[in-house]
Amino acid sequence: MIDFLNSNRWLFYFIGITGVLLLVISFSALEKVLRIKPIISFDLANVKQRLSIKKSGLYSISLLGAGYVEENNFIIIIRSASGKTIEHKTLSPRLRSRFKNRICLDLYYFFIKEIGDYHLEFSNINSLKAKQSMLSSKRIFQESIIPSHLTILIKEAIKPSSYVIALVGFLLGVVFVISGILFGFII
Repeated sequence: MIDFLNSNRWLFYFIGITGVLLLVISFSALEKVLRIKPIISFDLANVKQRLSIKKSGLYSISLLGAGYVEENNFIIIIRSASGKTIEHKTLSPRLRSRFKNRICLDLYYFFIKEIGDYHLEFSNINSLKAKQSMLSSKRIFQESIIPSHLTILIKEAIKPSSYVIALVGFLLGVVFVISGILFGFII
């Protein structure tokens, strides 16, 4: 067994170098998550809201103060200044983060091609059922948060699939580096 490990030491070096490359690539992708800039935040009690977008790209609509949400008949409509409706998609899986020490749950994402002013309209706000915890065992004992106490956060976004791939790449990179060091240098 030791002879096999010694004769294939170059393979473990390669695994270690691959791990370092995976770490660098995935860390740069995860860094984008840390650099995400909020555009605007406002209380959900505001049924209509004006939004000014200064650059094209992917944006997300997040709910501040809730770790879990059931939308029921809750509807968000995004319109450009010309009246054109912007399509938004539901995030799956719903990413959770923190913003100003409050839990932030990403609900939707949308792509803006043209910079300018946009209008957000919310309807059926009272059908939204939100709870603070994302754990189902803890949610059972929590009361629903009153929708008017929630805050909407519009921010720049990355695709959830890119985030998951970067996270998996980071974990694989760590495993490859550790195994490359263990088998390539130590044994």
